[in-house]
Amino acid sequence: MMRSVLVSVLAAAALQGTVFQAGAQSAPGKDPEWWTNSGILGIKGSVPARYGVLSGKLLKESTAVRVGEADLFAMAAVEELDTELAQFGGSGAELERLAQALRDDNGGTDESARITMGELKVLMRPFYDRLLHLGYYGPPLSTGTAMTSGTYPWVRSAPLGDDAGTVTFGQLKHMFSFDVKYSSAGDGTPDWWVVKYFGSLRARLNAKAAVPWSGGRVTYLEAYEKGLNPIRYIYAQRPALAMSGGDNQTGPKGGLVPFPVQVTVTGADGNPLPDAPVTFSVPAGDGEFQRSSVDKTMSPSETVVTDSAGLAKGFYQLPDKANAKFTITVTAGSDREAAVLHFTEYSDEGKGIGPNGEPYCSPFDPSDLIGTINADGSEDMTWQNNTDPSDKTPIPLWYWDTKTKTWFQVTSVPAGTTSYHMRPNPTPMPGRMVDKQ
Repeated sequence: MMRSVLVSVLAAAALQGTVFQAGAQSAPGKDPEWWTNSGILGIKGSVPARYGVLSGKLLKESTAVRVGEADLFAMAAVEELDTELAQFGGSGAELERLAQALRDDNGGTDESARITMGELKVLMRPFYDRLLHLGYYGPPLSTGTAMTSGTYPWVRSAPLGDDAGTVTFGQLKHMFSFDVKYSSAGDGTPDWWVVKYFGSLRARLNAKAAVPWSGGRVTYLEAYEKGLNPIRYIYAQRPALAMSGGDNQTGPKGGLVPFPVQVTVTGADGNPLPDAPVTFSVPAGDGEFQRSSVDKTMSPSETVVTDSAGLAKGFYQLPDKANAKFTITVTAGSDREAAVLHFTEYSDEGKGIGPNGEPYCSPFDPSDLIGTINADGSEDMTWQNNTDPSDKTPIPLWYWDTKTKTWFQVTSVPAGTTSYHMRPNPTPMPGRMVDKQ
């Protein structure tokens, strides 16, 4: 189950005029598709025109931008990076804090005031710090499909105006014109990722071919989707694997075991090995692995990379077989120099009670949600946090829009949070709809 808290609100403000579009990712020089997919920009009537969804007004390229419109773009951009770069750590801690601060402003900022170029640069700097750290050098840091190294767009591009000057809508779009999904080959491997590892787009390989170190198990496309290094394997020698948690668990048939299966990978010197690929697998029909609390892609074999402490985890979902025993195989290293561990997991009838009478649930699933609606229409919520302490994924909060009959995400709170105070009629955060089952 997706780790989330479903917020019940009696009345909520509906999104007006939003049009969600789908299709291929955008090419350099064109609008990134996440602008429309996130609900930031849309089409009003029969005339294509870009406008701020919350303000509902038409915005021409020369229109002066307000603080609230820039903040809306920023929150949607964090959502985009969290979604499309989840395998690389998403938007990162600094941008998560920025998005949280924008959502929780509580009226402290005049969102109708015009934003200056200096203020916009301050807002944008952490976005490009994160993108450059990941190796992204696409638009607006460069033009066309030839991606080069760069810094902030206001350094590489033509001067964007005096820092005290008012920002136009065209300038705001330029600042947010990055597209981390764009693939000129249309094969799912983004241009920036190809250039990062292969030096140029001319060196792009068949996305369906297996990377050399994987023994035919991982393609170049899968390497990107899993956040793996496609060029070299991390080890020059056989690694060592040690169990770090998750062995001998009992879970409900068809459900996740209570805690992830975890291993620590070390080298010949005994030091932890970060960024090392580790494969969790079970025989066909014996369950699957969920990538994370955000990415619910399921597979009987899942390759992940270790964190800075050499730790890797697999989220194991049992098959729909009651009172059965299953074996998980964990492998690290090349085919010739592989280290292997075996974990044993059990299923019961699915009642959610462990062998010693203790309750258990999905590692992503807070429970016992209690909501109290106050006289001013605000709501106080509390819940039980059942999440693995090592899982730092923010918990999304949702509400039910009575007009559109749709769940909307209000905000996200840090992992481990067990309460939240929501103001009346929350403004939905722009973003993709996420299944809460």
